[in-house]
Amino acid sequence: MSTPSKRRNFSEEDDIMLLRQVSLEMPFQARRGLVMERWNSVAASLRTAEDFSRSDIDAKRSCNRFMLLLDAHRKSDKQSERASGIDEDVTEKSMLLDDLLAAYDDAKNADLRRTEESRLAAEHIDAMGSLVREEALHSLGKRKRDKEDDDGTSGGGRP
Repeated sequence: MSTPSKRRNFSEEDDIMLLRQVSLEMPFQARRGLVMERWNSVAASLRTAEDFSRSDIDAKRSCNRFMLLLDAHRKSDKQSERASGIDEDVTEKSMLLDDLLAAYDDAKNADLRRTEESRLAAEHIDAMGSLVREEALHSLGKRKRDKEDDDGTSGGGRP
């Protein structure tokens, strides 16, 4: 029986290397369907770096760790806003997280905008289709009435 490997946490240096690599590749800005491919590239770059201590990192782990770091940074930003007047140490990690948080939020907002624009365009197309159908039915009704009028008045039959 083999002993289970001990759970290892990311070191501060590992986090900084991950953030640097994410900052270079910006995988969250990739087109739909290519995001995990970009995270795979991030993980592959980290695995080849000799200073990175976690050789078992993959796309999923790198993405999860990045999201965890972003969430923790977002929470600490909110707490530091409430505790104004307190000097904070500005580290490379916090600067990277500030930049990446802004870029991530921008990318997500752009995705939401694109989704909303697509939805509005689809609604517009549906509305135009409804309008065309309605006008076609209306003109068909006119033609039927005109045909019935022509049949009834030109008969010259009984008074």
